[in-house]
Amino acid sequence: MTYSVTCACGRAHPVAAAQAGRTIRCGCGRSLDVPSLSKLRGSAGESPIPLNALERIQAMIRDGRLPSGDICPYSGRPAHETMIFRVHCESPWAKGPGGGETLATIALGLCFGFFGSLIASRDSGPEEIVGRETTIDLPVRISPEARPELERLRSQKRIKAVLSQTPIYAQLLREFPEATVEPVKPNRPTRGFTAS
Repeated sequence: MTYSVTCACGRAHPVAAAQAGRTIRCGCGRSLDVPSLSKLRGSAGESPIPLNALERIQAMIRDGRLPSGDICPYSGRPAHETMIFRVHCESPWAKGPGGGETLATIALGLCFGFFGSLIASRDSGPEEIVGRETTIDLPVRISPEARPELERLRSQKRIKAVLSQTPIYAQLLREFPEATVEPVKPNRPTRGFTAS
């Protein structure tokens, strides 16, 4: 992205993110200090720290910039409706005396009886919960004819291919490769979003 820095003379100069923190020369002869990248981003109305795909999607939905597109990514026909796909990005999971340590406890218990199990269970530290529950509903512009087929679609590969037609959704799926996706079946077609 290109940002802008204005000289005291009034001339605006386009600068790239790579020029943050450097000094450039204006046509009037003055030296101009290019602000840090976080300040450049802030002056352009962006988050000072680059957001991940999940945060960017949430902001785009909040600002009414999603869903977008006039062509259905599934049928290739004109899109007049919006369908919601629920993406389950990640879940918390236990790290510690679950998984592998339990197998060690069983093996030692079989080999050395009660005392082997006791020793193995003492060596396996406390359980730690890792990750968080992360789910997001993604709106996608579709053709009315595609809705019944999309609602029945269960192949993760095919559903993700539909979502990946929207670049920011493709980025989300790259950031969460183990995500699972399911179509949300509303009682009636969702028409509350407008294409942008």
